[in-house]
Parts: sequence; structure tokens; C-alpha cells
Amino acid sequence: MMFFRKTAQPTKEKQNAYITTVADEYLKHSFRKLDDKKLRDSLKGKFASLKYTLSGFDPSNLSYKEKLTLLSVLYDLNIEKLGKKQAVKDLEMVATRIKDRMGVKKAFEKGIQDLPEGVFEMERLEGMTKEGLEDKAKELVSELEKIKSLENRSTEKQTSELSSERDMLEAVV
Repeated sequence: MMFFRKTAQPTKEKQNAYITTVADEYLKHSFRKLDDKKLRDSLKGKFASLKYTLSGFDPSNLSYKEKLTLLSVLYDLNIEKLGKKQAVKDLEMVATRIKDRMGVKKAFEKGIQDLPEGVFEMERLEGMTKEGLEDKAKELVSELEKIKSLENRSTEKQTSELSSERDMLEAVV
């Protein structure tokens, strides 16, 4: 008698139940805060497994990667409607409430790395290694140098324009 082994089941992707819950709750929060029609239009067609039911969108069938994308889309919509400061505050509030309710400090520390840039920035920095902090500092310095360079070019251009206008006015007077 031969026994056949079952084929190996595909391994599940890396998941964090905390982030999954944050995505679900942030979707509900966003429907309370944002324009219902605009939110529906923004989500329509982006997520094949996001079903609309009588009680609203059901994100339970979304994969972990799709939930991260959902968080990002919702966060961007919140920034557009409420401004970055309020959007960060709202997402941090939802995430903190879930962390406190679930009591999942380690999942929180791992999960914040998957949240959009700017959310829980201090907590992210606290969890970084020395090398990670050095890399982040170099990245920020590089960004600041680019901004400074763009500002200098803009100032030089404006100075040149004002100088030519002054010359024209002097010629007229």
C-alpha cells in the first residue's frame, strides 16, 4: 500500500496581526472623517478582494501586502483632506488605541516599520541601530542640501529678475 504525501502548502506571507487590525480600523476611521463618495471612488478597482457589503467595505480578504497598500492610500487621502499633521495624528491615535487594547508591544515595534513614512517617527528612531541612525542622518542631510541648492537657485533667479527690472526702470526714469 502506498501513501501519497500532500504537496507542500504555500507558505503564508509575512504578516503582523497588529498592522492588519490597524488597517481595518483605519478604514472605518477614514469613512467617518472623509467624504464617503471620494473614498469609495479612490478604493474602487484598486483592491480586487475588497468587497462592499451592507455595512461598508470588508477588508478581511485582503492580503497583508494589500492591507499595507490600503493604509497608504487612506493615509494619502487623509493628508489631502485634513493636512499632514492631522493625518499623522489620526493614524497614530488609531494605532495606539489598538496597541493598548491588544497589549502587543513587540508587534507594535515591528509593525510601525510598515506604516507610512512620518507616522511614529520618534518610535522608529528609538528602535534603530547606530548604523541605521547614521544612514538616516546622512539621508536627511542630503535632502536638506538639495533643498538648500534649489532655494539658492531660486534666490539667484529672483535676484537676476529684480536686477533687470531695476535697470529697465532706471532707463525709463
